[in-house]
Amino acid sequence: LSQHELTVLALLGNESPDGESPALLNSVRNASEKAGLNQLAFNLALRGLRAKGFTNAEDVFYPYDNERYDGIRLSDSAWAWIEQNVSKFTLYSRPPSKTKAPNLSDMNEDIPF
Repeated sequence: LSQHELTVLALLGNESPDGESPALLNSVRNASEKAGLNQLAFNLALRGLRAKGFTNAEDVFYPYDNERYDGIRLSDSAWAWIEQNVSKFTLYSRPPSKTKAPNLSDMNEDIPF
């Protein structure tokens, strides 16, 4: 996959509420913009992923506002590719905390209550 396809693939997986449901196209577009892709790169990535059989477009219906939205779902083959290439993805939203647990011997023996 190209770098922009890999980025959009990761964003699609991230924007899916449960890994099975489609992501909203506008949410993925906004996330790709925040990730630094322009509209052309986003469109090329979607076309490339669709040509590889990694995505399916579908309508998403929200009953609370009675509206349909453009959605995009990752195919089973896309999820299989992600699982086989998991090392290409960042799975943490921030680096793990390196803070140490407090040393109890350093704490003041006075109890504040």
